[in-house]
Amino acid sequence: MAPVLDRFQSLHAVDFAAIAAYFAVVIWVGFYYSRRQKSTGDYFLAGRILSWFSVGVFYTVLGGLRAVIWTDVVQFFILLGGAIFTVPDPGRIMAAFVPDC
Repeated sequence: MAPVLDRFQSLHAVDFAAIAAYFAVVIWVGFYYSRRQKSTGDYFLAGRILSWFSVGVFYTVLGGLRAVIWTDVVQFFILLGGAIFTVPDPGRIMAAFVPDC
């Protein structure tokens, strides 16, 4: 863990100022454009600049809802498998708290 902390010790005030300025600009742009949207239609259809057909085609090209569902199912089983292999042995945990008789 020490090498990671050493990287942050080499940052100077100018570095932190640049990072803070970047976050400030990103937050300002987010607030500025969020006030221009009046409804979810403005968000999903880019303020009616794009038609529903072009948005639908773009979504279908990216895989659509079916691909999203299958991706979520696969991720669930990967996470479940990881959780099963990382849970410690309950017998060893109980042996640490129960004195030998």
